[in-house]
Amino acid sequence: MILEGTTRRLPVYLVLDCSGDMSGARFEAMNNGLKDFEAALKTDPHALESVFVSIITFESEAQQLMPLTEAGQFKAPVLEAQGGTSLGKALDLLGQCIERDVKPKSPDHPGDWRPLIFLMTDGEPTDSWEGPAEKFKRRAAELSANVIAIGCGPNVSTSVLKKITKTVLMMPDWSPEGIKAVFEWISDSVKVANKAAIHLTATGGQYGRTELPPLSIPVRKPGQKMKLEATSRRILIYLVLDIGSYMSGDSIEAVNNGLKLFEDALKTDPHALESAFVSIIVFESEAQQLMPLTEAGQFKAPVLEAQGNSSLGKALNLLGQCLDRDVKPKTVDHPGDWKPVIIFLMTIGEPTDEWQEPAREFQQRFLAPNQTTSQPQWGLRPRKETPSASAVLFAIGCGQNVNRKTLDQLGGTVLDLHDLTVEKVRSLFEWTS
Repeated sequence: MILEGTTRRLPVYLVLDCSGDMSGARFEAMNNGLKDFEAALKTDPHALESVFVSIITFESEAQQLMPLTEAGQFKAPVLEAQGGTSLGKALDLLGQCIERDVKPKSPDHPGDWRPLIFLMTDGEPTDSWEGPAEKFKRRAAELSANVIAIGCGPNVSTSVLKKITKTVLMMPDWSPEGIKAVFEWISDSVKVANKAAIHLTATGGQYGRTELPPLSIPVRKPGQKMKLEATSRRILIYLVLDIGSYMSGDSIEAVNNGLKLFEDALKTDPHALESAFVSIIVFESEAQQLMPLTEAGQFKAPVLEAQGNSSLGKALNLLGQCLDRDVKPKTVDHPGDWKPVIIFLMTIGEPTDEWQEPAREFQQRFLAPNQTTSQPQWGLRPRKETPSASAVLFAIGCGQNVNRKTLDQLGGTVLDLHDLTVEKVRSLFEWTS
């Protein structure tokens, strides 16, 4: 497959420590991991279209063993372990390669997607690395590059890696099985990032090197379920659903089917399985947290029943209590959760309780007054946009009879879904996923 001159590429850089202390079974496992990575690329039709890979190795010296190469032409090299750990030289070379390789946006070219960089090392640097690390970190920030440093084995200095990137994964068990798991995860990461890039291209997403999803997830041993460490940042998702009696019949059935689609999407995304947590709040005559904050792998779509009125005020009060309880703030020992994403689904009808004061209080506590949130690419028309300080809220009005003024007073980004048909509700939950 030949890429046209205006095609956006996803540049992927593997920066691998090949120092002498890597020799033996572990190094053989690294070579096998590269072969597995090659096979994963060549069996993914989307990767064959847009992923380009480069390999930089470092020991006493650093070299670009493979220039940026399209996925279909990638061939895993056979690495040899020798020498010291010249991390500084590797970072200098990596910066030069990115400067030369990555195409910026221009009148004739949309620009490449932001680079994905995986740095793997198992020991202390043996050269002067602080200056190169500071210089590279500044350049990576300018490009919005996604840099993941993987510390392998018990002798890695976390403080060194954190001076290169905020995303540092530690893998104390540096066994052949562990190395295999690292390369499986790298393959999954590339696929997820590439899928996001393709989706943005297909839907006319705006240019930006910050559009791809974060890849800050811990690695695992084969056969083990990935576990979040105590310092992992979670992405919290709250689905707040109006299930008043006017939702009975096809409408509530469509919502239930949409929740099943959402469950399937979560459980087939390796990154969602690591960091996404979901809660469901429903409201009719009363409001209840039907599902407490649950990690994606344990999420099971409930079966909802339509009944009662539409107690929006009670739902807002309950949502505020849940956010107060659930969201971990930034501390000395914890980086804090990512800002929550709230999907508020208001269906046919007016609130039946006192809701204006709860709405004002919720906005003041959880939303900022001057937010700008980009328009989702699924046919809804934003009516009002305001950015979040501690939460991102989408208020979605479903059906012809929703009072849009009510939704406007919730804050966040207000969207119209005029037809509450099975197809429209399905598209809503696909977008939510």
